Amino acid sequence: MSQIVAKSNRVYEGNDKEMEAKGGKVVRRKRRRTMWEGESCVVCGDRASGYHYNVLSCEGCKGFYRRVVTEENKILICKFGGKCKMDLYWRRKCGACRLKKCQLVGMRPEYVSNREPKKRQKPALPKTPEVKNVQAKRQLFWALLGFDSLLQADQVALIKASTVDASFLRSAYSFAKNPEKQMKQTNKIIASLKNEAIDLPVRRFYDRFAAMKPSLTMIGLLVAMAVFSADRAEGITEPQKVEEAQVKLVKALQFVCVRDNQPKVFPKLVLKLTDLRYLNHAFSNLLKHESNSHLMNPLLRELWDLE
Repeated sequence: MSQIVAKSNRVYEGNDKEMEAKGGKVVRRKRRRTMWEGESCVVCGDRASGYHYNVLSCEGCKGFYRRVVTEENKILICKFGGKCKMDLYWRRKCGACRLKKCQLVGMRPEYVSNREPKKRQKPALPKTPEVKNVQAKRQLFWALLGFDSLLQADQVALIKASTVDASFLRSAYSFAKNPEKQMKQTNKIIASLKNEAIDLPVRRFYDRFAAMKPSLTMIGLLVAMAVFSADRAEGITEPQKVEEAQVKLVKALQFVCVRDNQPKVFPKLVLKLTDLRYLNHAFSNLLKHESNSHLMNPLLRELWDLE
């Protein structure tokens, strides 16, 4: 009889759960308490699961910090002035302040594994490269400091006026990293337009830009300065807000140049915005006289006023 009782109270342990046989029925056994039971994540206040990257944190903040550290060129910008109170709600709303809190409490990037991340599954209906690039730029503009507080009409006007500038800056940065590959793509674009009037200015712009060796942060600030240019966009309702944002961006660019021991690069980068205006004007004229412009994506036609 004692053997039967002992057998009925035997515990079966599996990989994911523990089961206990009682009274002829198999029931789940209560979860064992861990050494972190009752502890809270020092980042967001959620239930902690252990020490991750030198800090007692939850699984959510652990995964967030790993993604930010392992993804290259990840840029997070707070839309609320960088003063978000980090809790279970705001941790999903503001990645910039969440990362700031992770760093403040002591998370260490060197503790993150350098293993290659898993490849994401391709979407069933992939978007065309042109539309994907435009939507990516739109999301960047929306994240810029103060941009989402502008009137919708002003936002649209600023984006339409700066799309070509942002494209040239991105291409110039790619040229600085890989001149041969980027120039092949540029040659294809110029050849498709069947007009070499813009050929020499573009090549000169790329060469001089590459000579300055700008960082990705500098490129991002230049794109933002191109967006916040009230004098170029027609019909801006609140030009003062746009100008105030541009002043902040200019100061930020100057700070980055000094920090990176490139103070002489700052005035040269600002002057490149003037060169961009010429390229923008020349490129827009070419598109307006392009006979095949009606074959372009409708979103691009609207951005470049080709309707």
